[in-house]
Amino acid sequence: MQPKKISCTFRFYQPGKPIDEVKRELGLSEVIKLASNENPFGTSPKAKEAIASPLDLTSIYPDGGAVDLTAGVAAHLGVEPNQVIFGAGSDEVILMICRAFLVPGDEMITAWPTFPQYKHNAEIEGAVTIEVPVDAQGKHDLAAMLTKISDKTKIVWICNPNNPTGTMNTESEIREFLKSVPPHVLVVLDEAYAEYNVSGKYPDGVALLKEYGNIVLLRTFSKIYGLASLRVGYGVGRADVIRSINQVREPFNTSKLRAKGRACSTAGPRLH
Repeated sequence: MQPKKISCTFRFYQPGKPIDEVKRELGLSEVIKLASNENPFGTSPKAKEAIASPLDLTSIYPDGGAVDLTAGVAAHLGVEPNQVIFGAGSDEVILMICRAFLVPGDEMITAWPTFPQYKHNAEIEGAVTIEVPVDAQGKHDLAAMLTKISDKTKIVWICNPNNPTGTMNTESEIREFLKSVPPHVLVVLDEAYAEYNVSGKYPDGVALLKEYGNIVLLRTFSKIYGLASLRVGYGVGRADVIRSINQVREPFNTSKLRAKGRACSTAGPRLH
């Protein structure tokens, strides 16, 4: 059996050691894990209640479209349900975007360093990743990224705040960038850490989405909401863009525990 050549060159994702393993290995009674940016305050009691309610239905396949949760999040954000798509973490939405839009020879642009799964999934599809170093402050160098856009460019990824530098591009910077991006290029604003930003200068991604049709926002319940183990993230975009991403979604990709009920969508801190 011969796998794809590109897959033979990848290093598989290696998460940090589990806390219990570190305790045993080093003889420690208390360990604080920083590698995965997990919420140290845990999960909202309301979320725990919503999770417990469908436990007696684990023998039944879930609603693959996460209809209830989609409706709750759409109402919360002020968008239509057909503008939202859920995945097993925002990681899976990244995978679906790459699968839906990239073919061999296409190009996509990212910062460096940034979240590595953009490049990982693009290369699986045979696309070329163009990495633009962050600026002296560790922020996305949006002006430099613009110069790399060509007729082959399909996607530009902006992780904001950026993982791992923790830096933010302001709303005015993002707006100026979007004005110059050709309409054939999809701009993905990965806002996994959006809820942590209190600067007052952070972009309102939903408002931008109403002005620019070539945007997809990524959000997650793993960070601020403390639901990392449930693997639930989502994308928000124009209905036709989300439809294209939904075409490649695997069936039943959200479990009943995370797709059940609108309570989960409002169980933690507000998105804005």
